[in-house]
Amino acid sequence: MSTKNEAYSVAHTFLHEQHTATLATASMEGVPEASVIHYVINGDNHIYFTTFPKYRKYANLKTNPQVSLVITDGIQALQIEGTAEELPIESRKEAIKLLILKYGYGTNFYKDDDLRLFCISPTWERVILSKQWPPELVEINPAHQRD
Repeated sequence: MSTKNEAYSVAHTFLHEQHTATLATASMEGVPEASVIHYVINGDNHIYFTTFPKYRKYANLKTNPQVSLVITDGIQALQIEGTAEELPIESRKEAIKLLILKYGYGTNFYKDDDLRLFCISPTWERVILSKQWPPELVEINPAHQRD
């Protein structure tokens, strides 16, 4: 398997099989904030996640939609940069369906009026492949179909 193919394989595995990611946002003043999120990916390689207006990431995302995401198993990792956009109410069905399939319904979680859903459109991705030091880093095209 070539390095590029291995990188795509790791990216696919991480995006579909891992359950949490670290999301980094920043305020307009540049104050960083990192949080752990649960996420899903759709067939168009967009990443969905939920949050609430009371959290700092929500305020950050509304004023500065640039994000960075890291998904790791402790050895290999996928780094993603992109733009996050809040989904309007009429566009949430697909995201909620995918989140329920991956995580379950929860106790009325998706019926909470304060729940907000965001979609990340990746613009850059890099996979850390090596299981030893120094790591092997491979940039991949985020538009590549992983399915």
